[in-house]
Amino acid sequence: MPNILRIRKTRLGRSLHEKGLQLTAVQGMRAVTKPLFEIASIHFYSACVDEPLPALQLDSFLGINIIQYSDAVVLMMDRDEPALAQEIAKRFERGDRCIAVQDASGELLHSRWLSMQPTFIPEIDRFIAPEQGQYYMYDGYTRREARGRAIDTAVRLFIFAMAKKEGAREVLSYVNSSNPIGLKAASKVQQEIGRVSYVRTLKRCLYVSTDNNLKGRITLLLSKTLELRNKDYAVRGEALDKWFQSWCDEPMGKRSTGFSMLSEPWLIATAGFIVDTLKLDPQRDEVLDVGCSSAVVSRHVAPHCKRFHGVDAISGLIEDIPEGSVRTSEGELAVFSVADGRSLPFPSGTFTKVYCSGVIHMLPSHNDALRVVDELLRVSKPGGSVLLAAVPDQAKRSASRQLVWKRSGSKEKAKIITHRLVPSPLRNAMRRMSLIRSNPIAFLEFDLDSLRSRYESRSFKCQVIDFPPDYCSEDFRTARSNLLISSPH
Repeated sequence: MPNILRIRKTRLGRSLHEKGLQLTAVQGMRAVTKPLFEIASIHFYSACVDEPLPALQLDSFLGINIIQYSDAVVLMMDRDEPALAQEIAKRFERGDRCIAVQDASGELLHSRWLSMQPTFIPEIDRFIAPEQGQYYMYDGYTRREARGRAIDTAVRLFIFAMAKKEGAREVLSYVNSSNPIGLKAASKVQQEIGRVSYVRTLKRCLYVSTDNNLKGRITLLLSKTLELRNKDYAVRGEALDKWFQSWCDEPMGKRSTGFSMLSEPWLIATAGFIVDTLKLDPQRDEVLDVGCSSAVVSRHVAPHCKRFHGVDAISGLIEDIPEGSVRTSEGELAVFSVADGRSLPFPSGTFTKVYCSGVIHMLPSHNDALRVVDELLRVSKPGGSVLLAAVPDQAKRSASRQLVWKRSGSKEKAKIITHRLVPSPLRNAMRRMSLIRSNPIAFLEFDLDSLRSRYESRSFKCQVIDFPPDYCSEDFRTARSNLLISSPH
């Protein structure tokens, strides 16, 4: 008992010295009442890493490093909590990174975590789910003896610079309203974008209210919602994979869509649109085709390029390309390989022109599609161009529906009317209860104006392009558009 009293007395003295009497008293009251009842808020902060960042300043004898899983034990610092050790292991397993400050002897003084995965926020019993281009920074901790040395600010700036280098557009974080020191630290290098107020009792969240400012800026999900979303992604991903693999059994001319047989003039017209839109130079351009299938279109594009490389995620389609059948303008063999568009096996700035035709809308989620687009931009050279071709356009939804209605028979029209009469919330509830089935390979639609704004904010020049009036496919002219993105020099 005397030891416990001595420890508590030491902690009280330290708190009074660091925080003052008023803050110590307030936090003491909160610690007593928190398990029973709590009314508070969390403040969300953002750093737009596209903007110029302040210079990083840190004592010369201190170093900032990314901690590896093999060194995870040092992250415990002065804390001896078994649950914390298990949590650290889970974070590494899901791919989160830990950025830490160490002194000359290697002793850890500060750590902060960085994630691109849905991460639990205990105060509101929800997960923050970073969108493509967003990083989430959380759980910063500084040893007591290292506080007051601007280490926290230096680590934040280090993370911002790292995120910018990796192509992110912003870094998010939050601070609880009960932590004025943390609020002050965050406001030095980040901008507050909104708050989420909450009421908890007996460690259970009863009420959550989100600022309108945060809507569209961050995504907060209940655990059940996240579970359903992950399940939908898994089901859709599995269905799409089976569908893609089934293309290997289809005739060559059907490979480009997976549906109807395409004529040679159609394939030539598609290649011509790509060549003209990208303004391919046969003497200069090194071109990448992502989602090349069995080169049904690639073989008409490659002759307009100096060098040509095609990739597809399905090995069977690549294997079906006749050896030596695709050549460039200089007679060199085009190269084809198996690769996932979400993680391309090429160094940054490899190609002058990159295109992806009729692919991103068939991925499991919009996040997967954005990962592909970011990869296309990464592997393109400064001053190069990226073409997203034949993308289902939300702005053309009405015209697309009219075309479907015009081509439908009486049975299909009855289904369309029934679908329209059932409210969306009820339809979603019936789908969750398996009363109705959703189409796991339904195409994604994209707001191309929003996509354009997204990449223009990162200094890319973007242009939404319609198919020409004489284009061979009425479906594409009616329902799809193209986005041309040019990289800054």
